[in-house]
Amino acid sequence: MLCCLFGALASAGASASAGASAFISTGGGGWFTQNSGTTAELDAVAFPDATHGWAVGGTSGTPGTILATTNGGTNWTAQSSGTTEDLNSVAFSDATHGWVVGSRPNSWGFTDCVILATTDGGHNWSDQISGSTGQLNAVTFLPDASHGWAVGSGGTIFATNNGGTNWIAQSSGSTEDLYAVTFSNASHGWAVGKAGVILATTNGGAPITPDADDDIPGVAIPASPFTGSVSDASDPDDVFRIALTAGQTLMAGITGPSGSDFRLYLYAPGTVSVKDPATPYVAVASGASYPRGFTYTATQSGTYYLDVYSQAGTGGYTVTYSVASPTPTLTSFTPASGPVGTFVTLTGTGFTAGATVAFHGTAATTFSVASATKITATVPSGATTGKVAVNTPGGTGTSATSFTVTTPAPAPTVTLKLSGLKRGAITLGKRVTAKGRVTPTSLAGSSVKLTVQKRKGAKWVKAKTAAATISATGSYSWKYKPAKKGAYRMKASIAKTAAHAAATTKWRTFKVK
Repeated sequence: MLCCLFGALASAGASASAGASAFISTGGGGWFTQNSGTTAELDAVAFPDATHGWAVGGTSGTPGTILATTNGGTNWTAQSSGTTEDLNSVAFSDATHGWVVGSRPNSWGFTDCVILATTDGGHNWSDQISGSTGQLNAVTFLPDASHGWAVGSGGTIFATNNGGTNWIAQSSGSTEDLYAVTFSNASHGWAVGKAGVILATTNGGAPITPDADDDIPGVAIPASPFTGSVSDASDPDDVFRIALTAGQTLMAGITGPSGSDFRLYLYAPGTVSVKDPATPYVAVASGASYPRGFTYTATQSGTYYLDVYSQAGTGGYTVTYSVASPTPTLTSFTPASGPVGTFVTLTGTGFTAGATVAFHGTAATTFSVASATKITATVPSGATTGKVAVNTPGGTGTSATSFTVTTPAPAPTVTLKLSGLKRGAITLGKRVTAKGRVTPTSLAGSSVKLTVQKRKGAKWVKAKTAAATISATGSYSWKYKPAKKGAYRMKASIAKTAAHAAATTKWRTFKVK
């Protein structure tokens, strides 16, 4: 019985919350239950379209629960959240980009806000640090996958305009716990919470610190070549973000006006600021004359920061750069076989952004470059048995062995017919013959279970069970001699195995006079 159903304020991809672990969907016939496969409390659900959905929650026995479906909830599967705490809300802007929020204990005896994000539909989740103690109760994102807001305890509101790369605290003007948030666009939003609080904004909850080119996170790097200006007195840094995959080589150079000393510094992923002179860098372009440059091969995948820095002088600069990708290698994949739709993990080197995957020449439409050495892909429709290839700007890596595309075994069927009856009955002392056929014939040699029950008052009780061997043609036969008069019924069934599903017939009734 569904005790309660309440909706959280939601925009596209925002979540609705419920207090039951069964899923409730709506269709032409009203509401009906979907099997979640868990007894954990589920607190929020999000569907960016009619087929892709996620539900989150957790209890002490099953913390950090995330369930996902790709067929409108007909089947739900668990995803690894990487956290052991309860998750309170989920939002997806499309079928791949999503966020969940909650909390986790810290070493000071309090809780820290948790924000997890995925860019591959939940196959991999990673932390996005909010930098705050407390608990987050709700999250919402616009369809652009960039603008999002999260709310929680004590009037906490965080906002992002870059998909969660940076979360910035906003002043709510309230100390009450906030439980839900929704935005109709990047400007107009509402949050609600304890004690009847309703908060509204018409400017996206401003002020929010925008991306700036004078420090990390900087701005996205323009196409090469690009120009700008710096000044050692007033604006010494222009910082640009550039994504590199381990193994890629960045070659960058700079020119500046006569008498100036403009340098290029490259900082590794995870660097917080370029303003501290003690911050380590991984490459530098400096020298006595222009042009000056560097060549650097990335040792890890992530966002690097290219800083144009004026050591001395004011004026314009020109930066040129290029990124060379290594030729990929595909060393292994698992599993080695499976039907269309199988989730396959590819292992190798030189996997870079922009890579594509093909199974025997058929392009995979669903895949994710998890790292420079790992790609996850789904076997596409139309794929046949053959080698797997990974294509990148640096070339093509092909597997040494073939992936075998299998055809799922057909679901088994079993029939049952009773003979020896006259007008549905036999005389005590006579036998009733159970006959039937089983498909597919690959089940030959295995057994059909025959179950006989006798009516006792208002109940049916077990009278006999037996096993009949399936012949090479798929037929079976068994004779049964009842010991007493009365009403009987019989059914045939096949047990579930790793190779096939279970199958059973309806009950067939007869009487013994």
